[in-house]
Amino acid sequence: MVYYAQTPSSQQDFYSAGKIFHCPRARFAAVAATYPNFSLAINSKLMRDFEDRTEPGTPIGGWGRKLCHIKVPERTALFLDSGIPGEERLCPFQPAYDGQPKASAGQFPGRHRGASGNILFVAGHVLTMPGNEVVEVDPASVHRGRAIYPGEVIWRHDPALKLPATWRIGSPSIRTQLQTVH
Repeated sequence: MVYYAQTPSSQQDFYSAGKIFHCPRARFAAVAATYPNFSLAINSKLMRDFEDRTEPGTPIGGWGRKLCHIKVPERTALFLDSGIPGEERLCPFQPAYDGQPKASAGQFPGRHRGASGNILFVAGHVLTMPGNEVVEVDPASVHRGRAIYPGEVIWRHDPALKLPATWRIGSPSIRTQLQTVH
C-alpha cells in the first residue's frame, strides 16, 4: 500500500491475488484507478465523523472508540465485503459503489453465491449473509438501499442509539448460524 502511487505497475500490484484488502471474488477494472479500491472495508458506523468537526483539538472522549464499548459484539459488523466501482449493485436503491476503505450496508454487495456477502463481526466470527438480510431491498421502505433496522446485523456501537420507529425486524437466520458457531 505504501508504494501505491509510485508507478502504474505498483498500482496494479495492489490488486493482485492474495492481498489482505481484497475479496478474492472481486473483479477490479483493468486500468488502475486514481485511488485504491477496497473490496473489504471497515464498518464506517463505528467510526467517529471527523469531517463535520469545525473546532480544532482533540474531541471530548478522544479520537476513537474502543472495542469494549461495543454493546453486542456477536452481532456488530467490524469488516464487510464492500462494493467496488463498476460492480453490479445488490439493489437499485443503493448508491454507486465507491471502493472506499470504509463502508456500511449501502455499500454491501451480493458478489457471492445467492447474492450474499461476508461480514466479520466484532466477536471474531465471519458469516456469509444474504444481501436481503443486510440491505433493505423493499422499494416501499423509506430505508431502501440502506441497513435493515432493527436487523440481524448491528452497525453502531450501541444498537439503542437513534432507532427510528419505522425500522423493521430482520430475518432470524443469523441467530441460527450463531448457535452453530458458539
